[in-house]
Amino acid sequence: MEPLEKWLQDEVGLIMNDAVELTRNLGSADKCEAVCAALRRWGTERVAVAEAGCKAVLNMAKSSTENQERLISAGVCEVVCASLAQHGKMHAGVAKQGCRTIASLITEHNGSQDRFGSAGACVVVCEILSRWGMEWASVALSGFNAISNLASNHAENQRRLGAAGACETASAMLARWSSDVKVSEFGCWAMGSLSCNPENRNRLGVAGACEAVNTVLSCWGVERVGVAEQGCLAVANLSIMEENCKRLGSVGACEAVVAVLTRWEAEHVGVSYAGCLAVTNLAVLNQNRERLGSVGACEAVVAALIQWGEGRMDVAMRALRAVGNLASHHTENMVRLCMADVCEGLRAVLTRWGMEQVTVAWLGCRIIVELARDTEICVRLGAVGICEVVCEMLMHWGTEQTDVVECGCMAISLIVDADNSARLDAGSMSTVRTQVRRYPHMTELSRATCDAHVVQTIHDIFTSPDT
Repeated sequence: MEPLEKWLQDEVGLIMNDAVELTRNLGSADKCEAVCAALRRWGTERVAVAEAGCKAVLNMAKSSTENQERLISAGVCEVVCASLAQHGKMHAGVAKQGCRTIASLITEHNGSQDRFGSAGACVVVCEILSRWGMEWASVALSGFNAISNLASNHAENQRRLGAAGACETASAMLARWSSDVKVSEFGCWAMGSLSCNPENRNRLGVAGACEAVNTVLSCWGVERVGVAEQGCLAVANLSIMEENCKRLGSVGACEAVVAVLTRWEAEHVGVSYAGCLAVTNLAVLNQNRERLGSVGACEAVVAALIQWGEGRMDVAMRALRAVGNLASHHTENMVRLCMADVCEGLRAVLTRWGMEQVTVAWLGCRIIVELARDTEICVRLGAVGICEVVCEMLMHWGTEQTDVVECGCMAISLIVDADNSARLDAGSMSTVRTQVRRYPHMTELSRATCDAHVVQTIHDIFTSPDT
């Protein structure tokens, strides 16, 4: 008999009785391979070995990076999936422990996400959740965790999970356990990960995910920051699809998102990011834009912009997009944004990031163009120094970014029309004129700028010599 076989026969009883005790003496390459071999030999035959073996793997993987590598090399992904497939639908303990092991290994070792997906984990997890997820909150929690880790930034696993029924199962479980705050948080996380896939978005919408996410966000979002962040991310991803956007608006998601953003924007940058993203996508629809504005979205988004925009470029970009969508063709929201000090926040963010990140520069100029259609807001934009910031961005990006130049020149044109011409010195005006001359198609939209400052016709600008 080979030494490894002898060790397995001697130790299998110990695995069955106390996996935690077993792992205290494990860690060498031989022992990592031995645990995988034990699961391979006994895991599909004996339920106690399957459950305790998964626990042993979990404990070993958490103890060191070296153990993670050894376990992956020894085929742990395949043997865990095989044991789970054999016993998970009949034994809730195996289902819970197997899902926990999958989630933990993926968290600790990125390479295991591919291996688990190829080994059939997506299908197995969905099958056992269909069996136990509506009966046991602990299985639902572990299952949501496994789905989230399998699907996170992994297009193929998202597809596999969707095809295996994860969207329908997850939606039903989230609705079932909405009174459990921990399950709700992990359920929203799973919804956000699954809904990165367009087909899954449709499946989730049809299965009731919009209603379930809104329920838990409304119930727990102002109390628990984890639910607030994951719930807003789920809303943001689901609402990319127009039909889901309508569903979310009709069930109260606009109100729920604004409530959690208002509650957490001053304390938690993650909620500010996720909330602004959710507002951005919800506000694409006119009816949602109206709802959001009426319940305080303009004030909440501007507060997030001011609180985090200068320190975090990612939050600045999300907040700017939210401001732009809220303001789009909506006069009342423009006034609300202005009263919430969006002009000041916009200037601060553009001063900080406008010369570093072209997307921030373009978004900022686009928002200025939208806001400046209101004369009073336009005057305020000039008063806080927007003209100067836009000219600096034109100087910086003018040789490379047509979109920034176009929006920037249009913004200057509108602000000048509101009698802010004195705020531009000769150098700034020269910058605008230079950019206008480089892009002839902008002649009409920039005519006001040129006429107001240099008292000459648009023809003079294009025919005068370069300096």
